[in-house]
Amino acid sequence: MIALPHTLFVIDARTAARCDEAWRAALGATLHGGTVHVVVTPAATAFCQSALAQRASATLVSFGHQVQTATLDAAYLALQQHAEIWR
Repeated sequence: MIALPHTLFVIDARTAARCDEAWRAALGATLHGGTVHVVVTPAATAFCQSALAQRASATLVSFGHQVQTATLDAAYLALQQHAEIWR
């Protein structure tokens, strides 16, 4: 049996468009059964308030994925197999 990836997405974006792109990528990573852990840095929080970001976060949480706000240092500690850092 092949283990599906667990991907850590760290959203450290400084624009709403880049933040939305990261949320879409996180959702896409789950389409084939992978699990994601999304960390939004405090600096990116203000840019991740769009309707898309809110829906994506709620959708991921509803399917059992982890979504949290944390510093970059804390995100690096949470790293398991793979990281995608969106700036």
